Amino acid sequence: MALSILYCRECDAILAAAPGLGLTVECASHGAGSKRHRGCVVLRLPDVDLAEVSAGLDLTALAAQYPKATHAESLEPVGSCA
Repeated sequence: MALSILYCRECDAILAAAPGLGLTVECASHGAGSKRHRGCVVLRLPDVDLAEVSAGLDLTALAAQYPKATHAESLEPVGSCA
C-alpha cells in the first residue's frame, strides 16, 4: 500500500499522513514555539506495508520511523502559501 507524509517546510514536524499517494494541500501552517511556520513538502512512499508502520498513522511514531532529513532528496513541494 502507498503512504503520503506531509512535513512542515521549515522544520521536521509531520503535519499529516494518509494512505495513498494523493495527499495535497493548498497551504499548511503550525505553531513552532513563538513562531508560525508556513508551507509544506510531501514524501510519497509507493510501497509501504502499513502493518509495519508503527502505530498506524500516529504522527509521532511516523516522525521516528521516517525522519525528514533521511528522505530530503525525495521530498516534493506541495501547495502554495502566498
